[in-house]
This record gives sequence, C-alpha cells and structure tokens, in this order.
Amino acid sequence: MSIFLIDHQTFLIIIAICVNIYGFGLFLWWWIKIGAATEVYIYVTLLFLASAFMGAIGLYANALYNSDIAAYYKLIESELWSWSFVPAVAIKFLIIIRMMVKVYRSRLYDINARPDRRDSKK
Repeated sequence: MSIFLIDHQTFLIIIAICVNIYGFGLFLWWWIKIGAATEVYIYVTLLFLASAFMGAIGLYANALYNSDIAAYYKLIESELWSWSFVPAVAIKFLIIIRMMVKVYRSRLYDINARPDRRDSKK
C-alpha cells in the first residue's frame, strides 16, 4: 500500500516539469530585467520551455498508460508524440553550433594575435 496518490514515475515527471517551468520563468525574468541577452542565453531559456513541453506530453502519456491503454497507443502513434522531442533537440543543436562558432572564432583570433615565439629567438 502506498501513501502517495501518484506513482513514482509520475512524481518524477511532475518534478522535472516544475523545474523546467521555474527555470524558464527565472531566465525569462532576468532577460526582461536586463533588457538584452546573448544568443546562448536565449537558447537556454527556450530549452527550459521545450523541456517542459516534452515533459508535459510525457506526463499526459503516463496518465493515459495508467488509465486507457488504447488511447496511450493512439498517442504514441500520433504526430504529436513523434515531434514532441524536436524543439528540445533543435535548441540543443543551436547551442552547440553557436558555441562551436564562438570557439572557432576565438581560436582564429588566438592564432592571428600571438606571434610565433620560435621566430622571436632568432
């Protein structure tokens, strides 16, 4: 007998959704307060929102699995389920691309800015 009204998996999904919504709200509040944000900061803010969206669909699927298995399988086969992960993956991809460009540009700057020390000893 469990003292909880919901199962452990549902509880964990709800915690993840709450953390993502809180993170989105906090980042968005700071972004509005400052008035400007870097690209990566914007992407991280949107990543919190996309993760909350993905968690909400997972929570809905978990509820269907526990109550109506036919509706659960219908959801799993739907376009909503197929595309639910795309926003989070796309934002992660944008963060990676942006950081790669940043590293590449800083590396080019480092190569061009520093004189070769081997040549200075001649």
